[in-house]
This record gives sequence, C-alpha cells and structure tokens, in this order.
Amino acid sequence: MHSLENQLPGGFSAQVNAYLDGNLSMDKKAFVEELVASNDKASEMFKSKAKQRAELKKLVPNKRISKESLSLLKSELREVNKDLLKDQKLSMSQKIAKVLDTTILEF
Repeated sequence: MHSLENQLPGGFSAQVNAYLDGNLSMDKKAFVEELVASNDKASEMFKSKAKQRAELKKLVPNKRISKESLSLLKSELREVNKDLLKDQKLSMSQKIAKVLDTTILEF
C-alpha cells in the first residue's frame, strides 16, 4: 500500500477521499479510476473508503428546516445578540456564559 501512497500527490487515500467527495479534476479522477481498475490493493482501499463513507452518512441525520423555522431562528438569534450587546460591562466569559444559558430552540 505504501507504493500506492507515493503514486499520487497527497497520497492515494487522500485522492480517494477527494474522488468520493467529487473534488478531483477529470484527469485525476480518470487516474484514480484506472488505478482502482488495475490494482487490487487500490480497489480494496477504494471499496473500504466508500463503505466507511456510506456508514458515516447513515450516522448523520438529514434534517431539513423550513423557511419559517429558519426565519424564526434568525430572529431569535438577533434578539440574543442584542441582549449581549447591551451588556457591554460583562466580561467575555460572562457574555459566553450568558449565551450558553440562553434557550434558543425548544422542542
């Protein structure tokens, strides 16, 4: 696998990640595809990375927020910011504590 890491800038693992993210140029994408097709170790690594990526995606919830909820959230955040700004005499740690103690969303 060490020789694979030296074949591509940043290493083969990084190139596979970039490929899966869709962040490679057409030339680099073609090179990764050719290497995966012709090298068993590269193919194994690619499949492993793709599987890991799929498993991670399953762990991340796909939540959508409505325009109304987003608008309400922005409004509430503006109010929190206004409250913080009017308390100019508080230290930074006190301001941070105040933000952390403020309920922004209730479920």
